[in-house]
Amino acid sequence: MKPRILIQGPDGAGKTTLGVDLADYYQIPYLKFSQSKSVSEALEVTQNVIDNYPYCVIDRIKALDHMIYGALIDGLRFSTDEMSQMVDSLDRLVAPSNAYIIFLHATPEILWQRLTQRGDETYIQFDHLRHIIAYYRYFIGSRRNCLTIDTSHKNSANVFHIAKEWIDHHGISVHFAGPKC
Repeated sequence: MKPRILIQGPDGAGKTTLGVDLADYYQIPYLKFSQSKSVSEALEVTQNVIDNYPYCVIDRIKALDHMIYGALIDGLRFSTDEMSQMVDSLDRLVAPSNAYIIFLHATPEILWQRLTQRGDETYIQFDHLRHIIAYYRYFIGSRRNCLTIDTSHKNSANVFHIAKEWIDHHGISVHFAGPKC
């Protein structure tokens, strides 16, 4: 069985580092998407992954990011239909028994420190971080096959070890048998 692993969480939580490490270790494709311009565009990209990548490491679902960051930062209101499409997209992405979600988060203070260190704090306010974490938990935390890791006081090697142990514990067999993307 080959897995599809979705890594989700707020900016600064360590998704890219973990995604690259897991993809390298398991020799499976690593997919990181650039920011989509709309929820519908982000849903199209997510559908492409569902259709074409039965196993891979996915760094975020941008549709989910649009819903969370758009509502908090831009004050955008999303229709019930858009929200339903996003939840349906998430459910279809992780519907196979070999699909897993790793939800990374940290305290707002740690996230803010990481964002300012890399110069990414200009588009977000510190006060939004607590709400962003709460919204991610709402959409992701209750899903089955979900691992939650607080990266506040862990280095990337610790986070990788926790994720790898969890994947191995669930009996995921990962062997890549095709071209890397």
